[in-house]
Amino acid sequence: MKTEDSNRESKLKSEFSSTSSEKKTNWIRFVKWLVYVLVIGSIAFTIWRGITEIRNSSISVQDFNWNWLPAVSLFYFCSISISWFYWHCVLIGLGQRPKLSHSFPAFIVGQLGKYFPGKALVVIIRTGIIAGPNVQPAVAATSVFIETLTYMAVGAGVACVLMIFFVDVGPWLILLGCGGILAAGLPIFPPLFRRIVRLSRLDKLSPKIGVAVANLKTRTAVLGWCLLPFSWLLVGLSLWSIIQLTGVGSVSLNELPRITACAALAIVVGFLSMMPGGLGVREVVLVALLGPLDPEVFTTATTLIVAVTLRLCWLSTELLMTLILKGFGCVPNARSKSINAGNEKQIQ
Repeated sequence: MKTEDSNRESKLKSEFSSTSSEKKTNWIRFVKWLVYVLVIGSIAFTIWRGITEIRNSSISVQDFNWNWLPAVSLFYFCSISISWFYWHCVLIGLGQRPKLSHSFPAFIVGQLGKYFPGKALVVIIRTGIIAGPNVQPAVAATSVFIETLTYMAVGAGVACVLMIFFVDVGPWLILLGCGGILAAGLPIFPPLFRRIVRLSRLDKLSPKIGVAVANLKTRTAVLGWCLLPFSWLLVGLSLWSIIQLTGVGSVSLNELPRITACAALAIVVGFLSMMPGGLGVREVVLVALLGPLDPEVFTTATTLIVAVTLRLCWLSTELLMTLILKGFGCVPNARSKSINAGNEKQIQ
């Protein structure tokens, strides 16, 4: 009798476990499709708005010098590659063991999430791809915040240095840059960040976050401040190339400090605004910094075209890289990561 009861109880537990597992799988599948829909919708809206703004302008796309397009994309790709490498270093600094073959696709595909309001999809996409036996999901999400805020703080710092020493601008732009450094840089300064994690009790929510943050050293932040300025320089070169592409005006490389400060400050302010892709916000900064080059050429309308075309070219680069990575099977999924983990255990 006891044996029958025991068998019945174990059978019920097995059925309950399989039902729970099936529900969990269905929820994960639903969330994945929801993310796909949100990303595709956000990208479609960005493209539609960009094309509409170009059509409504006095500038014709037929007059664009498309020979500059490879330079625009190459500079941008090199820029985000530096950012990716720093994110990989942040993961290692948090005690994780990411693979380059996983972190690179996660970073590239995650770029598409920034076109959704709030930037939350960037965290979801990157974490979903990179998380696995060697990278904890909660720690991966934390690393995205650290990398992104460091990138923005460095961008604001680069803009401030260039505006103070190389570019004649109004004091309000310098103050805006200083505000960007404080808003993005202070929260992720390692000693302060560890305190924020304790005060917000995130370490109680996920103990692995507390352990990972305890491993975070100041040298990781120093590495970002040494490495990421080169990423911002490449962003400036990409903006300079897009000006040549649109043919709005003739700008020499001697103006690269102004162009780089313009690009950095515009992106930082756009990020802090939490608008999808910085829509509408970046243009204000671009007009303020590009206008003095030639007020008759860089008007609000023409500068808007530069900003819109740059956004569409960067988006095209991200989409192309994503399709290439997907086509070559470089974007890991849960099944491939579990197989790799099993193989590693067998080797060990």
